Amino acid sequence: NDGGNQRHGLDVRLVGRKVNRSGYGATIEVAASGLYQKQTLREGTAHFGLGPLTNVDVVRVTWPNGMAQNIIQPAIDTTMDIEEYVKVSASCAFLWADDGTGFQLVNEILGVGPLGVPMTRDQLFPVDCTELTKIEPDQLVARDGAYELRLTEDLREICYLDQAILRVVDHPAELEILPNEMFTGPPFPEDKFFAIAERRTPRRAVDDRGQDVLDLVAHRDGRYPTFPMTSYDGLAQPHSLTLDFGPLTGATQILLCLDSWIYWADSSVSWSIFQNPDCALTPLKLEVCDAQGQWRTAIESVGLPTSKGLVVPVDLTGQFLSTDRQVRLSTTLCVYFDRIFLATRDAAARCRVTPLPVARADLRFRGFARMTREAFGYERFHYDTVTPFGSWDPPRGQFTRYGDVTRLLAAPEDRYVIFGPGDELALRFDARRLPPLPEGWRRSFIFYADGWVKDGDLNTQCSETVEPLPFHGMSRYPYPASEHYPDTPAHREYGRTYNTRESRSRVGPLLSTARSATSGRSGDLKP
Repeated sequence: NDGGNQRHGLDVRLVGRKVNRSGYGATIEVAASGLYQKQTLREGTAHFGLGPLTNVDVVRVTWPNGMAQNIIQPAIDTTMDIEEYVKVSASCAFLWADDGTGFQLVNEILGVGPLGVPMTRDQLFPVDCTELTKIEPDQLVARDGAYELRLTEDLREICYLDQAILRVVDHPAELEILPNEMFTGPPFPEDKFFAIAERRTPRRAVDDRGQDVLDLVAHRDGRYPTFPMTSYDGLAQPHSLTLDFGPLTGATQILLCLDSWIYWADSSVSWSIFQNPDCALTPLKLEVCDAQGQWRTAIESVGLPTSKGLVVPVDLTGQFLSTDRQVRLSTTLCVYFDRIFLATRDAAARCRVTPLPVARADLRFRGFARMTREAFGYERFHYDTVTPFGSWDPPRGQFTRYGDVTRLLAAPEDRYVIFGPGDELALRFDARRLPPLPEGWRRSFIFYADGWVKDGDLNTQCSETVEPLPFHGMSRYPYPASEHYPDTPAHREYGRTYNTRESRSRVGPLLSTARSATSGRSGDLKP
């Protein structure tokens, strides 16, 4: 230290929230005035000598779980505490629709098909491969005779999309269309939808602490009953919600509709929970009262919303054990109920459905949408604000080459579009094929997708590679050595023709990140 205090430095101390508390194993990179230094944190703090330099452009921490976090122009000559920024790293592909003014986020898709995700210490989640996603009438508007949708991968995962169909549902304006969709084990939900004409809200709704929450579940308004949390991200303390719907005289069908969303614990957090005997991820259980007024389990696992704002339909016909029409929902999962109601009549037979196959599909690089994080961890993404850099690198392997991929989405043939972080799949559907709407009717949409997703969490099976490739008919994922991806001339030709794009880094060079941030470009990575 020639010159005493004339030289400068920076000490970095890490605080993990999802990884180990001290962040040991993380790499720390510092860029300053065109110079660069990198260390792996083994103990205590990491010291970076700066010599005569009087500022630092950027500090990047790559946490042990692979997530990168940038701190722009930090103060020097001090110890900087960097707390791991908890944000969603994996979810599903995002579905965007052109509403006539631009592309707006509809929802996540293919949450029913997570590959290699642990459900317990000894069991992975069962894999479904088809999903129905509702698109509201005002969310999709035809331009020049075509409906346009976009699928983007803004997070750390891979999407394998084998088929896409836009189902156009014409219906009387008073009906609400609800796809029969949820995250559940076999038997998976039947491919159908409900058309609801009447909605009965509860006359009473009380949580397990005795608080009246009826106002929170009576309408869809972004307000939810809350519950005590644990120290694990995505795990709540045991909690319940009791609903009383009063007499249902003459009802031949009773459909409980749960308009909700869930904040999932990722694979690494789940493994921590599995190893703690005092905690457990318990499914959403539904109970009813018997003739003696005692609670009895009617449905051990109701099913969960696959995406935000999904209405989970639960058939309660024949489930009640007495004239008491109370139901109790209990879990340790972070399920947020926005609206709960009963339907006693399905008018799906009054609707008209026209399926539209993909007329044109193009795969390309787009970048990463800006994310904002709201209360309870609810994250929103903004289509028009993107950056070429993400917070993680894609898995190793061959992705589908960019360009026209229309023929891959025509049928579920295990010849699919493989796309990952930063990619966008643009879809067009021919609206000129549709019949005119009768007077007093509306046009809703259901996006049918056949495929799978695999997140990049290190505790998700096979998360670091594109392969093994999933296929219809596999017993589980990863599948045993006795099963294999189809090896036919058509499938080999598909691989040679389409899956030729090598994965490449999406985190971006450290100095480029620093220049992007200091120039004020949108989508900067910040803590």
